[in-house]
Amino acid sequence: MSSVKATIKQIINKLVGSPAYIRGEILDQLKPFALFDAGVIAQPELTIDWHPHSGVATITFPYDADLNHADSEGNGDTIKSRGLQWMASGSGVWHKENYVAHQDHIGILQLWLLLPPAEETAPVHYFNLQPGEVPQVDNVRILLGEYQGVKAAAPVSHNVSYLHICIKKGQIFDWQLPRGQTRGFVYPLTGSLSINRQIFHAEQLALLQEYPSSQVVELSIIAESDSEFVLALAEPWAYDIVSQYGQIHTNSNALEVGKQKIKLLGNVLAKSQATG
Repeated sequence: MSSVKATIKQIINKLVGSPAYIRGEILDQLKPFALFDAGVIAQPELTIDWHPHSGVATITFPYDADLNHADSEGNGDTIKSRGLQWMASGSGVWHKENYVAHQDHIGILQLWLLLPPAEETAPVHYFNLQPGEVPQVDNVRILLGEYQGVKAAAPVSHNVSYLHICIKKGQIFDWQLPRGQTRGFVYPLTGSLSINRQIFHAEQLALLQEYPSSQVVELSIIAESDSEFVLALAEPWAYDIVSQYGQIHTNSNALEVGKQKIKLLGNVLAKSQATG
């Protein structure tokens, strides 16, 4: 079968005052990716207090900063800069985040991945990887999925790739996209890149054109300057979306399970804070 070259469908800029890139009609084009918050905050520390999730996996990649995490399941960890945190919220979890800059700014990438019916009301699934625990092939770090036969340190059930890549000006990243992973995006943390002669810059999200799953797709990314970027790919989502704030499910019954679990956990958390 002949192959096609990947192209950019749309370049998405951050809204003023908001770190979100997946919004509105973009969600329909990228699901199971449900949210991508990204960018740099020019302050030495940031705390996001207790808040709940259910039905989604939050995938957090701190850079130039460390992430201190705590949740209602008892997980309490520090994820170093350019490490990875995976928290599949299942039927419900509360957590809080504290970011501490290495110098004068905090970098955060947070990607949300929808959970399928078998996992959206399951117990919480949590892991984290320190920077040195992330497998690497040449200049490519495998956060999730597989690259050139090397698998990510921790498996997940989704047909997904999440790669962290650094390239120098003039270098080219070439890759045949994995079968079935027909939707995704490229996001530069630093520098400028081009795909099929279309240039985009740091903190711009390049939404890739989606092709049929039977099509062989060749992705070629050229570094217009030294660049650090992430590439996220996934198989299209086969389910509906029913949501309420940070709770996103495939149906109203699962959402109700999540709401009840969140309420119960919230009451327990409030009592523990009151007596603590």
